[in-house]
Amino acid sequence: MLVFNLAFICYIVYFVDMYIARATWPSTNGKSYESIYLRESYRDGTHVRKRNIANLTHCDPKEIAAIELALRHKNNLTALASLEQIEL
Repeated sequence: MLVFNLAFICYIVYFVDMYIARATWPSTNGKSYESIYLRESYRDGTHVRKRNIANLTHCDPKEIAAIELALRHKNNLTALASLEQIEL
């Protein structure tokens, strides 16, 4: 009797992407409200899901712009080396 021992190794790669999402909606009183979220998208099996990381609605617009700038250049940090040239 022969016994075969098979080992299967499965690698699953998940690419997680973070971004700033803005949601705007009209109210019944005529005003327009906006919420700003730091979100990440990830793959759960065959579905793409979104998860809220932080609510940035009450943050300063300059802070939100700085986060967007950092997310935009996250793969190329040398672009952020000269912050004197970047105007927020």
